[in-house]
Amino acid sequence: MVVGRRTTESGFSLVETLAALLILSLVTLAVLALLTKSMQLNATGRDYNSLVNLARNKLEALMAAPYGDPDLTAGTNHSDSPGLAGMTRTWTVQEYSINQATPDPATALLTPVSPGNLKLITVTLRTRQGFGLGERAVTVEALKRAN
Repeated sequence: MVVGRRTTESGFSLVETLAALLILSLVTLAVLALLTKSMQLNATGRDYNSLVNLARNKLEALMAAPYGDPDLTAGTNHSDSPGLAGMTRTWTVQEYSINQATPDPATALLTPVSPGNLKLITVTLRTRQGFGLGERAVTVEALKRAN
């Protein structure tokens, strides 16, 4: 054994290496968890985007239909399949009469009557068994006035 002699060896000790490896592992796990959550949120957004587009397509078709079309019969629930498995699309029509004597539409009285001069169309599209990452439902509405 030599006393008083210094070594000139340099490098990392085993403890330093293990600590660096632990920190790197924790950072990697955190990034993977964020990546997984990001993928789930992207799938959810894609699902809702598809549902909204299908609901809007039906709403646009109903808005383009004549006021007296059978699909626009007030007080009944209508449904169809948008062509994709696991989805149902329903729409309801409520008929209202707007008071023509009131010049300001903001203060005009909406009265639910049939026949009226205004129809509220509500289209709801929902998944039955969880399209993507769970059950989804969207609702869109529009007002259609008599010609």
